[in-house]
Amino acid sequence: MFAVPHSNRFGRAVLALVFLAAGGTLLTSGMAVAQSDPDDALVIGRGGAEHHGDPGGLDLLEPLVGIAGTRSGDGYWLVASDGGVFAYGDARFLGSTGSIRLNKPIVGMASTPSGDGYWLVASDGGVFAYGTARFHGSTGSLDLSRSIVGMASTPSGDGYWMVGSDGGVFSFGDAAFHGSAAPEFTEAELSAIGLVPTSTGQGYLIAATNTAVTAHGDAVIDPAVSPEGFRARSLAAVSGGYWFLGDPVGDIVSVWQSGGLTSVSREAALAAAAELGADATVYHRGTLGLTGVSRDGVVVQSITPGWRVPMSVLAVTPSEAEQYLGALVVSALGRGQVVMGEASARLRGAEVGDAISFIGWDGRTHNREIGYVASPALIGNTELVFSVADAASFGFSRPSSVLISDLPTRQLSLDTLDRHLPDQLLGVQGSWEPPRPNQTLPTVTLKRLLGEFEYRPGSGDSVSIQASWTSTNIASVTVPIVGSLRCHRAVHDVLVAVFTQIEAEGLAGTIDGYDTRVNGGCQVPRLIRGGNSGGALSRHTWGLALDVNPSQNTFGGRVSMNARVVEIFSEHGFVWGGTWTRPDGMHFEWANS
Repeated sequence: MFAVPHSNRFGRAVLALVFLAAGGTLLTSGMAVAQSDPDDALVIGRGGAEHHGDPGGLDLLEPLVGIAGTRSGDGYWLVASDGGVFAYGDARFLGSTGSIRLNKPIVGMASTPSGDGYWLVASDGGVFAYGTARFHGSTGSLDLSRSIVGMASTPSGDGYWMVGSDGGVFSFGDAAFHGSAAPEFTEAELSAIGLVPTSTGQGYLIAATNTAVTAHGDAVIDPAVSPEGFRARSLAAVSGGYWFLGDPVGDIVSVWQSGGLTSVSREAALAAAAELGADATVYHRGTLGLTGVSRDGVVVQSITPGWRVPMSVLAVTPSEAEQYLGALVVSALGRGQVVMGEASARLRGAEVGDAISFIGWDGRTHNREIGYVASPALIGNTELVFSVADAASFGFSRPSSVLISDLPTRQLSLDTLDRHLPDQLLGVQGSWEPPRPNQTLPTVTLKRLLGEFEYRPGSGDSVSIQASWTSTNIASVTVPIVGSLRCHRAVHDVLVAVFTQIEAEGLAGTIDGYDTRVNGGCQVPRLIRGGNSGGALSRHTWGLALDVNPSQNTFGGRVSMNARVVEIFSEHGFVWGGTWTRPDGMHFEWANS
């Protein structure tokens, strides 16, 4: 079944797939619905897995979250988050939770080897059995560190595995435990989408949203396990191939501007999209202060009254954002709930159904329910996602980028944007292009690496941060040329190495040590300066940034830095602000995670 021997390590998979012709009917609770346009297909097949239909292009009450195949391979079932079941090909409808009030949403399903039954699994590991499927246990009574995302049956049907979003595995009945992907997935900030057992039942693959897989037991990794141009929600195996349930993803162009888009830039990007006949939506980004997390009235994360935890925030228009963020995210936003990123949820032990409180941009405390915990494959490193309308209710509005999709051709799209966009410091990035250089670490990554702190606003752009975090992480270090700097302990050794090398290469004269130490410095708790920062905390708050020769380099203006000095900083894991869309020539920021 699998081609390349591999055990307990990541495999990367890239596969060009052809969307197969759709056919047949959609069956749910005995009702037939015509199949939609195959270009909107939500199920694609690889190898011997054929497409038997799906409700792509139709408006469902809840998004599809799981797929399971029949014994013959000539059909499959799909399940939505409310437990509604859709049957295709030779799959027969055997029951659903569509009419049951669920404690937690359904996240996946598995079929019995005979094809005469199936199980549905909820995010808390609760199991619902139909047809010949038998209950073998659940995690419904356990306090899980991460939500369940899928399940798979053993070859006998007398057991099943469940997999958590972090790649952790739970075994029931005659299912044997062969290992977990949790250490690798957690470290790489990945999310699992499902588990595929081998025909012997003595091993399984665990797949993540970004095409990474780990192999366990007697499983080995196919060099092409997950599709290109497709964002998978779930997968199922059939003899000789796989089915993937998910969202087609085409080319996307992003137009952004440091400090937020001006109205001129925003309208120009939207006008270019209109001329191209493309779809476009505006992303709003900024920072909010989290003040607590609770579950059924019990505190999950307690934050000191009057203080808050910084959270990176995205606001979108749900009706425009599904192709960018996926149906699961958009569905939660449409219900007026907030979506939390997986890495952030892991930091505070939060899960779907929890309530968060935060300080809005109107200065008031607001409460929202977490409707979905999303992987980085869907929302990147954002910590909280709101709908634009919901965000406006607490004063949050900061257009930062325009995303454009359904492009005619790549070059025509870029040429059209070039004609429309004003002569300003704008960034334009195609999804097919390599990542931009000089990328800083996302806030949630810094939290994972260095710990999360509480803060409270001070006068002007200053902030106060938690004394316990400061005493643990911030200390003085003496470096050549400059002298004593107060920085995060994580950068002490690397700063010494940087300035030692600058001195050794005879470049000490390019550094004004007094200006750097007194007017520049390292740790200064404050907001980002210049324009509308969206309430974001400067990396100087973390003690990870150093302003070098500030008198010779002005924010957004003059850039005067020796090229070799820039290279030395870069070689030691720092990014330089001199090449940003709004230049900051003095700024060097550690970004080596």
